[in-house]
Parts: sequence; C-alpha cells; structure tokens
Amino acid sequence: SLPRSLPRSPRSLPQSPRSPGGSRVKTRSQDELFPREELRMQWTKLRRAGSGLANLGNTCFMNSVLQCLVHTPALAELLLSGRNLAHKPAAHGELDPIGMTKRLVEDSLEGKKSVVSPVQHAKSLKR
Repeated sequence: SLPRSLPRSPRSLPQSPRSPGGSRVKTRSQDELFPREELRMQWTKLRRAGSGLANLGNTCFMNSVLQCLVHTPALAELLLSGRNLAHKPAAHGELDPIGMTKRLVEDSLEGKKSVVSPVQHAKSLKR
C-alpha cells in the first residue's frame, strides 16, 4: 500500500537504527516503498539532456510533465537502477505506469534518439 502521508521536510524523517559498529542498518517500515538510504537526490553520473518528446496531438502539457519527471534525479536514478519496483507484475493489457515511465526514462536518457514518443502514456490517458 502507498504511504498515508509524506513527511514535509527531511528533518521529520525517522533515522535508521545503527548497528553495534555504528553503521546504518537498512530497515523498511510498512509505509515505505524502499529505504530512504537508497534514494539518490543527485545524478550518479554526468548525463546529457534527455531526448525531446514527440507531440502526439494535444499532448504538450503531458509532455512537459513527463520531461520534468525524466529530469528529476531521484526518480530517474531509481528507475534506471534496475530494481524491480512493481509490487506485482502487470497482467497482459493491464496499465503499468511505473513500467512505461521506466522505459521512457531509459529511452530518453540512455537512448540514441533525439526524439522519443510517449505513446504509452498518451494511450493510458484515453482509457
């Protein structure tokens, strides 16, 4: 399940317990999607600007939101990390927003195209 509410500032985040040696122990509460120690707020490597997004007919506002998501270090690094983020695999034909955003981030930041098409996102809005 998703967290009921998000902390308003980093100071309000609970501290992870320390092991007897003093290092942080990775713990995960029921409300966390993943331990906060795994969240990368900076890019792990220097990246070029991502690919542009094709306008699929009145998708410019959607594209601007997707560009913001693609270029948000914490989200992009998580999606590029190779971790399995799905709680359960999407069934054939089932909407998979995490998977389609992961593919868009990969195509945009690691692909060779100057323009990528967010067709899966556009189709999901028409459902």
